[in-house]
Amino acid sequence: MNPRSLPTYPDLADKVAFVTGGSSGIGAATCHLLAANGVRVGVSGRNEAAID
Repeated sequence: MNPRSLPTYPDLADKVAFVTGGSSGIGAATCHLLAANGVRVGVSGRNEAAID
């Protein structure tokens, strides 16, 4: 199996995003993708330990 690389979005660099439901699943994946593209990410979710 080949690992998939994350897409890059250079126009998102230095932007700010707030993600709800970011402690797991699609929300967590969205947080990681945004952060990997230079976005400052605020996160909320039900599982505080998973967010840290």
